[in-house]
Amino acid sequence: MYKELCDFLNNILSRHKENFVEELNDLLYEYKIFEGDQLYWDHELWIDCNFDDIDARNLVIEHPELVMFVPSDDMKEHPGVVVTYKNKNHV
Repeated sequence: MYKELCDFLNNILSRHKENFVEELNDLLYEYKIFEGDQLYWDHELWIDCNFDDIDARNLVIEHPELVMFVPSDDMKEHPGVVVTYKNKNHV
């Protein structure tokens, strides 16, 4: 389920249309990723954004070419998807 969701989200990022943020939010709410209003950030990205959720969200909005969604590798601690840098190795 989360792999398919990440594919949809990454497709939206790659198209970067005018309303891409609304499209991302719609899918995240539809799949209940935003319950509790929290999106999970990769550790490196989170540090680079000074542990600030708004800065991390702005990175996605202003530089969607740098980030991607991946399924979480720890569904107990961070269920759903994680935003990470594209240049990281993802298997």
